[in-house]
Amino acid sequence: MKSVIRNNKNYICAICAWIAMYVIDILYAVKNYYYLINSDTASEMILGNELAKNGGLLSKAWYYSTELRVLNTQIFYKIAFLISPSNWKNAKIIAMAMLLLVLSLSGIFFVRMIKGERSVQEILFALILVCPIGQWYTWNVLLNLYYVPHISITLVSIGLFIAALRHERARKIIDYILLALLAMFAAMGGLRQLMICYVPMGLALCLLVYDMYKEGGMASIRAKILDIAGLLVSLGFSLVGYKANRVFANIYSFEELSENKWQDFSLHELVTSLGQFLGLFGWRKDVKILSISGVLNGVALVLVCVIIYFVVKAIREYKSDSIYGKYYLYFCVASFALQLILYSQCNRANETYWIPLIPIVIFLAMSKIDEIKLMIGFVALIVLCSVSTLMPPTPAMIPTNEKELAVSTWLVDNGYENGYATFWNSNAVTQLTNGRVQMWTVTGLDSLDVERWLQLTSHSSEAPEENAFILMSTEELEENKALFDGAHVLYEDDNYIVVTAD
Repeated sequence: MKSVIRNNKNYICAICAWIAMYVIDILYAVKNYYYLINSDTASEMILGNELAKNGGLLSKAWYYSTELRVLNTQIFYKIAFLISPSNWKNAKIIAMAMLLLVLSLSGIFFVRMIKGERSVQEILFALILVCPIGQWYTWNVLLNLYYVPHISITLVSIGLFIAALRHERARKIIDYILLALLAMFAAMGGLRQLMICYVPMGLALCLLVYDMYKEGGMASIRAKILDIAGLLVSLGFSLVGYKANRVFANIYSFEELSENKWQDFSLHELVTSLGQFLGLFGWRKDVKILSISGVLNGVALVLVCVIIYFVVKAIREYKSDSIYGKYYLYFCVASFALQLILYSQCNRANETYWIPLIPIVIFLAMSKIDEIKLMIGFVALIVLCSVSTLMPPTPAMIPTNEKELAVSTWLVDNGYENGYATFWNSNAVTQLTNGRVQMWTVTGLDSLDVERWLQLTSHSSEAPEENAFILMSTEELEENKALFDGAHVLYEDDNYIVVTAD
């Protein structure tokens, strides 16, 4: 009885900690809303707004980036704009609140399937998922939400397979149907979700089958033949989804990661990529050594060492693990090896591509911590790294457009609604003006050629209406001084200048 009460108390305390971190994330985004705006994340909102106005979940009228948004953030931005069509700040916060909740629930579902019962660990993992553990994780997951779908889909997919392993025949069939549908729709987005989740799941199955054969021969494989077949069919549906993506390439406008090319094999790039991955766990650059964040870099190093220790422990003790634990370990190994090769030896990858693997590795380490006190200590390390991340200066991993607020306000006040700008100065204006100013993103100020990237496709065939303007930074003006010599200046401050587009 005492044990039950203690467990319930721990569970409630963990929920309170998750709620606190969830609220901190939301309040942080509210307070820093204008600082966090940039044209990349603004494009997500513009797409969501277009879908809210015109309907559907996909748009032929949009130039996507490297993925077709199918099961992605646009669903939640669309809902947010249906709730708050004229206030883009409110829409952003609503979408963020929904997506972080989805991320947390995915983590809870995943851990509950692994453990087979309700546990404090599932809430602590949900807490970790919303912790700003490092600058890139904070920027691309918590604040700008790019990787929330990738992480959530991966956790739910693994959870469904583990659930199927646990369930009887009737429930298994339901689990595999759900997994097959999820895999198909997720893979419709493109190659990335396949590489992050479904290819490693297939490789992990191969390792698990081999392990079963070593331990019990063909008899042990026959005993699990329904699960093996069920996962293979589900993974087959992911290929169906990717085939649909290839068909969609003729209908919708997006780039394809399959066009990437291998580089010369390089051990140096291999080590560099590994270092970039480890650096995502709370390490912060460009801070003074004796500042709070500088000192907390030591905590980040301790966290990395702790994670490595428990990952090695998981590998060494895998033979005594359950079939669920073994499969998850094999998934982690397969995913890490695959991504290490891809990200180090391809011509188009950077450290942000590693982000979806962060929660996967963290849980592998968590799964080998048995005592609640050690678990709390592990979470405390992550929370301390989160404190470092949120310390000033605010993390801005790509250019932000806070200084563009003044010129955006001026454009609205003076009735300007259509203009040209290069990418990092364009879509942000639309978000800053709550959609009242529409921007044409151009490849350069000399030609004003429309860039086929993260904007309406109509911009390629339709020029802005009369009274159009060109917005540029002072640095861009310096680079194109001769081009705009004698231009009619409409607005100028220390950061931006606006001229007529005539």
